[in-house]
Amino acid sequence: FKRWFVKIRDEIVTLGDATVLPDGKHNHISPKEWNRMMEEDDVVVLDARNDYETALGTFEGAVDPNIRTFQEFPAFVETSGIPKDKKIMMYCTGGIRCEKALLEMEKQGFKHVYQLDGGILRYFEECPNEKFQGECFVFDHRVAVTQDLKPSERYSLCPHCGDPGDMDTTCVLCKKDAVICKDCKATGKDQYCSKDCRYRVEVQKVAV
Repeated sequence: FKRWFVKIRDEIVTLGDATVLPDGKHNHISPKEWNRMMEEDDVVVLDARNDYETALGTFEGAVDPNIRTFQEFPAFVETSGIPKDKKIMMYCTGGIRCEKALLEMEKQGFKHVYQLDGGILRYFEECPNEKFQGECFVFDHRVAVTQDLKPSERYSLCPHCGDPGDMDTTCVLCKKDAVICKDCKATGKDQYCSKDCRYRVEVQKVAV
């Protein structure tokens, strides 16, 4: 490695409270039990992921916190209006964030919070094409996976903001095809395939 860094962090999964420390299994439920509870129990299904992740797919009827980062989750819980004696079923990509999100909800007084063991990815392994709708965002070159756990053929990372996108465009400068997200398309960035081409046209005034 030409460049090597070691960083000491208070949290790996950053909630904003280093005192929230998971310690072993806690209220985990299997994908099959998850399905049963969704069908038979009076529950609130809660997505613990960020907005750019939930945009690609969620469970039927799930509450989307509309947060940009996980550090916003505690504030969402405080103002959510969800009754504290309600049965909560919470999920995330692989189950990691839920380990801390569940403890945060208990810290705020919620009494019946459960988490999907292994997250969406395990659910896809055991119960594909059942209660989940859409694809699942993943933090690697695949961008997202389908419910049979194959790399997405629909989504790519937007070259302007880094969020997943599925909007086709052709650059006015270099004529290359690209895929961008709907938010960047709405702000006019769909004219360009990259930040570089946008800079050359809008700042350097290169003719198109």
